[in-house]
Amino acid sequence: MLIQGVDIDPILHEAGLKVKKALYEKVKDSDMGNFLENITTSWETHSLGSMEVKNLQPLTIGVQDCFECSGLPYLSRPACAFDSEILESLFSLYNQEEVKVMETECYALGDKQCRFVIE
Repeated sequence: MLIQGVDIDPILHEAGLKVKKALYEKVKDSDMGNFLENITTSWETHSLGSMEVKNLQPLTIGVQDCFECSGLPYLSRPACAFDSEILESLFSLYNQEEVKVMETECYALGDKQCRFVIE
């Protein structure tokens, strides 16, 4: 659909919103290190890709073999609306305030991984 020019980001965004509460209950921990480890484990358990924390300031997460976009051709834009929404939801719940997630690298941009910066 993306190759044909159909914007499925709103659908993926909604899907991410629907799973946020259930997923948060499974990964939450008062310790940020444990919380990050739980998210990483969950990501891999559910075959969403291989996640790694790249930096803590700003919090930056890399995903190898992203389920959402690793097989896509070059689209000249990031293609991970589902991943972005899940991460935004999880960290907003954790911080008890809204955070923003920006995808700065993506397979659909020609990068070798997806990278998300959480602000």
